[in-house]
Order: sequence, then C-alpha cells, then structure tokens
Amino acid sequence: MNFSFEELQEGSFATLIDDEFLELYGPAGARVKVKELGEDGLVHVAIVDTDHSAWIRKEYLKAEPTSRSQLQELLSGGLRLDGCHRHTERARPYSEDIYTCIGSGDRQQSVLWLAQVCSIHQLDDSVLFVCVMLLDRYCATSEDRMELGRAHRTVLAIFSIALKVLGVAAGGGNQHEHLRFIAEGLGENKFSKQDIIRAELEVLQALGFDVAAHSPLDFLESFLFSVERPRPNGSSALVCMATFLLQLSLGDANLLHRYPYAALAAGAVYVGLWCTQASPERCQLLLQDAREALSPKPPQPAAMDMVPEDEIFTDFDFAICEV
Repeated sequence: MNFSFEELQEGSFATLIDDEFLELYGPAGARVKVKELGEDGLVHVAIVDTDHSAWIRKEYLKAEPTSRSQLQELLSGGLRLDGCHRHTERARPYSEDIYTCIGSGDRQQSVLWLAQVCSIHQLDDSVLFVCVMLLDRYCATSEDRMELGRAHRTVLAIFSIALKVLGVAAGGGNQHEHLRFIAEGLGENKFSKQDIIRAELEVLQALGFDVAAHSPLDFLESFLFSVERPRPNGSSALVCMATFLLQLSLGDANLLHRYPYAALAAGAVYVGLWCTQASPERCQLLLQDAREALSPKPPQPAAMDMVPEDEIFTDFDFAICEV
C-alpha cells in the first residue's frame, strides 16, 4: 500500500495557489520548497529553480503530496532503520546471561537509580536507554556474580561512558569535572576517580569497545516521526504514551531483549495509536515502517511486497501483546 501526505512540512514541496505573488515569485502553480514553519501562519519557502526565498502565509500555498519514497529521501541523512536493526540484533543479549551476573532485583534497582539520576539532572531519554543497554550487554559477557559494591561502581562507569558516547559530558566542563561529578556527586565518595576509570576500561574491554549508542528509543523516535506528520508542538499524547510504555520495558530484561528492538518500539507506538484513537491510515503506516526495519534485506518495494507478513510480524505481534 502506498501512502502520501499533504501537509506542509520542512523539506517538503508546495505550489502557489494564485497569482498574488506573480511579479515577485511566479504565477499560480510555481513550486516552492518549505524551509521553515514560522509563527502566525507564516512559512519560509525557497522558490524552486531560483535563488529567491520568502515568508508567505500558508493559505497561499498548496502542499504537494509526499510519497513514501520522498519521505525516505527527506530522512536519508538520518537514521537508517535497517542498518540499525542489524547492528542491534548482533549486540542483543540473552536475559539468562544477564541474570547470571546480576539478580533481577538488583538490576531493577540499578535501572530505577539511573532513571532517577536522568530525571533529576534533566538528561535526555537516550542517556537512560543507552545506560541500560550497556549494563545488560556487559552483564551478559560476565560469568561471575556481581556483588553489590562492584555493581555500584560498574553502573557509575557505564553512566560515565554513556554521557561520553552521547556527547552530554562535552557541555559539562572538562574531563576532571566530569569524573568528580560521577565519583563524588553520584558515587557519594565511595570510589575514587581512578576506580571509575578502571571500571570504564573493564566495561569497554568486555564489550570490545563497541559502545554504539543504538537502543529501542532510536526506533521509537523514527516511527513517531513518521506517524506524527504534521509534528505537533511539544510532546503529544501519542509520544508520551509510547515513550512511557517503552521505558517500562527497561525494568524487565526478559521483555526488553526477547524481541528485536524495532518490534518492541513498534509495539509501544501501536498501543499508543490505539489509546489515542488514531486513524487506521496511521496504524498502517507504522506497520509498513516496522516491516521495512525488520526486513532482512534492504527495503525494495517490489521485493517487500513478496515477503509473507506472518514471517515478518511474528515478533512484532508478540511485542504488542507483551506491551
């Protein structure tokens, strides 16, 4: 099924609906590209095939339908879901291996502590997700039971690694200030800076220095971007619901790692769409995006149509039930 969108979006195309701007920009039907959506109904556009740009009221513009292929082109500079899916599948740990190293209760307490730290310091959700992913991957590589003191030091080290990977630490001062915040502020002076550094190195070596910041949140944000056109100002009910559901999965390693992360994220968005009584078209669009992300081959429309849906959506269907 092919979908098209007819809303003004940054990067999309539109046409002038009359000759109001004939002398300046051209006759009715002249094409423009939306550069920015401003306030009070003004739209900053670039006139196609010219070097002119202008602010025009949106009632003078008619959005051109944006096809799926055009949407993919708009997103080509961002996250490729199929590549992200392949990477996360290679790194997805087994919950049995995780619980061999850290007990279910201790892991839940660690995740809750990380969530509280991120909330108190107003850090982006990506920090929490990357921390949990790194913690679980590290625990899955360890055959020894992690005692409480080591667990605390390891979580601090993983939090420090996540900040560096995501670039959050770059805006918070130099490296010494960053380590002091981790060791003294969060570690309550139980560990020295050298202890944190040694723990970081231990985690990095166990993970083969593969700390790419991919998580279920990447898929969630991409799916929401697609189904939330036009994008509302601030957080919508759908975004809040889907994000909350995905955050809940962090507390249970069995649920978090049982299915491909793309399927888990799609399940959270699907439930959010159902709770917000979204149109069937938006649900179908989500299913199409999930199919492209979970396909074992690069998305090719002709080939995708030949793949049986029951082979692609088995994990997705179960993820919806779990959520």
